[in-house]
Amino acid sequence: MSMRLICLLLVLLSECSTMNSIYYESHQLMQASGLIRTEAVHRSSRWVLPRDARLYLARSNALADISAEHSKVLTAAVENAILTSFSQVRTGLYPESVDFSLVSAGMAGANFVIYPKLLHWDDKLGSWSEIIASLRNDSSQGIVSKFGLDRVVVQIIILDVASGSLVDFVQVEAGSGLLSLYGDQPGSLLLPVLQAYFEKLALTTG
Repeated sequence: MSMRLICLLLVLLSECSTMNSIYYESHQLMQASGLIRTEAVHRSSRWVLPRDARLYLARSNALADISAEHSKVLTAAVENAILTSFSQVRTGLYPESVDFSLVSAGMAGANFVIYPKLLHWDDKLGSWSEIIASLRNDSSQGIVSKFGLDRVVVQIIILDVASGSLVDFVQVEAGSGLLSLYGDQPGSLLLPVLQAYFEKLALTTG
């Protein structure tokens, strides 16, 4: 390979790297400014689980006491996300504590407990249909105060049923942006971020 060709390849690689850097920085800037959706996953470990692992999805008793509706939406989102990467998941029928979820998982023959906890759920008015529905019950001032960007933060604990030890401690965050405001809901924002997390959880297995 001639020196001229090598130099050309180096220039092309440099240009690609620069373009990738520009795209990443632009994407970060748009997220910070609230123009596009924000997504973040913070993990305490890099453990992976076998795709044929038997999972038990618990229903948080703390969340159920606050909002049964949010509990139902959160459970459905986590269950759908798990099923994109794992084939065996059993969802608890009733809200329970972390300790009781381990007992229930053992009785169900599960290997791991998935225990989600809702930290923040902000469902603002972001579409004309929501605003019209709100007109029936709220004043114009009340509608203005409820208009804005949706945001949801969920904590997920994964436990080994046999030992009770912590496998992963995860915080998942998702928020709407001004450019996607009118089609967003906390549940729909959360689902793709959860799917990406569970795909990574099973990425190197099976």
